[in-house]
Amino acid sequence: DSGNISGTTFEQIAEDYIKHIEKLVLISNRSPKKVAIQAQVIRGILVPYFGTKDPCAIDYNLLTDFMADRKEKPELWGERLCYNNKGVIKHAKRRPVADTTIRDNVSLIIRICRFGAGYVKKQRVNTEAPYELHELKCIGLEFEQVDYKTKRKQITDEEYAALMEFAQPHTQRFIFLSYRMGLRPGPMEISDIRWSDWDMSDDNFGLMVNSAKRKANQAKHRFVPLLDEEDRKIVKEWYLADGRKDSKRMVTYYGRRVKVYKTGFDKTWERAKKKYGFTRDVHPYLLRHGFGMALKAMNVPSTIGAEIMGHSVEVFEKLYGHVTVSYTHLTLPTIILPCRSRWSPYH
Repeated sequence: DSGNISGTTFEQIAEDYIKHIEKLVLISNRSPKKVAIQAQVIRGILVPYFGTKDPCAIDYNLLTDFMADRKEKPELWGERLCYNNKGVIKHAKRRPVADTTIRDNVSLIIRICRFGAGYVKKQRVNTEAPYELHELKCIGLEFEQVDYKTKRKQITDEEYAALMEFAQPHTQRFIFLSYRMGLRPGPMEISDIRWSDWDMSDDNFGLMVNSAKRKANQAKHRFVPLLDEEDRKIVKEWYLADGRKDSKRMVTYYGRRVKVYKTGFDKTWERAKKKYGFTRDVHPYLLRHGFGMALKAMNVPSTIGAEIMGHSVEVFEKLYGHVTVSYTHLTLPTIILPCRSRWSPYH
């Protein structure tokens, strides 16, 4: 087998892959929404770029060129449309494609090629695959790893104060939870927090979080302590403002559950930049990374830091292992001791 598939193109295999994942929705717990988004990415981005190419010819150089084009040539990918609150189509502001998005695209390309060759995970189990792809060059490739020392630049206390000054009330709470407690800045962890999830006793003040992105062997919930007295006062004031209703969600917009936080964050940051002269662009995840850096800089044990952040110890060390005391910018104690909450995983 020479790897030449005589007429079979990436587009053909991609369409078969879409049909395959659409079938999985019917027979498994695969999310229909995620499948629809994946199909849109395949048809809108990958097929126009790789459609006529031989899957066996997709190698390191071709994928590297694709990654560079995704990053540096936004004109290749068309206009991104969105709808405003009146249902009117408008052009979204063009932003650079994130590195993680590009890597997800590359992973999807490789998965499609594996599917055509009959692979399940890393083993070729289907010897009667519809396409004879015996020499896939894209399998086993390794790309340059993200340099977390330069990528993870936390939001400073000055930037945090400016954000809180211009943010709307619901955005303030979102920023606070990400920056001061390290919650993931999105709907998966923040949107469903209710006041009943808080323990406001003096010795055990903290929040029980429904952990997103947890592994099968990890606990469903994690306890995040809130140790700064000023931060505790802020939370108590919000609780009183919400009428002490334990069943009420902590972050709402006119009584409704908030699903999108980035839009409010971006508008807030633009206002802060105009007033205070900030020059860099930031994104919400830097709020959480600043908290993780502070934990490491304060010599918090990796096992406890990983538990608070919702990571494994290995991932926590990979993300924050380079941090030194010079990164410190949050008001945290030198050591965070195991919490004695009624929910605490450290009992």
